[in-house]
Amino acid sequence: MSLSAGDRIDRYEVLGLLGEGGMASVYLVRHGKLGSEHVLKVLTAGGPALAERLMEEGRVQATLRHPNVVEVTDVVDVHGAPGLIMRYVRGPSLEDLLRHRDLSLDEVQRLAPRILAGVQAAHELGFVHRDLKPGNVLLSLQRAGVVPMVADFGLVKRSEGASKTRSGTTMGTPHYLAPEQIRGAEKADIRADIWSLGAMFQEMLTGERVFDADNVFDILTKVSEGEFEPLSTLRPDLPEGIVRAIEGALQPVEQRWPTVEAFWAEWTRDHAPLASAAAGPAPWPAGDLDGLVPPRP
Repeated sequence: MSLSAGDRIDRYEVLGLLGEGGMASVYLVRHGKLGSEHVLKVLTAGGPALAERLMEEGRVQATLRHPNVVEVTDVVDVHGAPGLIMRYVRGPSLEDLLRHRDLSLDEVQRLAPRILAGVQAAHELGFVHRDLKPGNVLLSLQRAGVVPMVADFGLVKRSEGASKTRSGTTMGTPHYLAPEQIRGAEKADIRADIWSLGAMFQEMLTGERVFDADNVFDILTKVSEGEFEPLSTLRPDLPEGIVRAIEGALQPVEQRWPTVEAFWAEWTRDHAPLASAAAGPAPWPAGDLDGLVPPRP
């Protein structure tokens, strides 16, 4: 389904295309009466199962209402299919930032607790993201600094109740996929997100993906066999707590940190509560990331 600038969808005017993926496109839209700008996410592939998954994504992001989660504010009818209206985040993704340059330890320290807080908010309400990766963390550039926001709950699973994922189905992004998800996404609990966080944070600290290869099969083989270079070898200069936190996240599921709180307790140097460490925007030099902001349509 394709939309053009000037199209009207319910109360919103389409301003242009922001981006597109395998199954969905996102557009910048403007509220007809308020003049506020939002993002509209619509499916590019059809079918009731995908439509229901998009609606579930919307319900979860509307329920969370956390400063480190991209909020869904409305659902609209787009030519007979659902479309999600969500907050427009002005800023790059974490993936864009990592492609642009390496991060300092201080920068990782500013971003990490806020990313963890967004994931913790989902876990506390019984949701497993199942697709945490740098591309699904948006960096909102605000006057006071940068606010990391977890996005794209398209593969979300409720911790309790029957899974809507067919048994034996692998879902997620190979480089950040927990080993148990390879055997079947329905097996994933919050510890799968802990694994993904470990892989993501190690990449932030080293500039290299933990699990990488020339093809998906080899990546998944490395993940399933736990074949990776330990952070303690790559960055012996890092604080021991950070190294232990990340290496503990990349353990077999039974030995992995069971919660975000456990991960953070190992990470933090001053035993600061996660809520305190994650409060407010992360201090960041004004204009440092402006060049990475995706162009407006």
